[in-house]
Amino acid sequence: MMDEIADCSAYWPFYLALEDDVVKLSRYIAFDEDNYGTYSVELVRLLLAIGSEVDVGLRRLCALIDPTAKARNIM
Repeated sequence: MMDEIADCSAYWPFYLALEDDVVKLSRYIAFDEDNYGTYSVELVRLLLAIGSEVDVGLRRLCALIDPTAKARNIM
């Protein structure tokens, strides 16, 4: 179990990089209901990157829970 936890720490720099990107973005687009309709390529990039990291993390969690199961079509 400790190997899996240590291996997961490899994702921490990605989290910090994404967090930094969101903080930088907040200087230009306030997190306010008035801006819910805002669109930009940067917002799409962040959304896709964050979604991808969540997907990878959840697949790894599934593998820890049941290593024999296939992590396809998680919904």
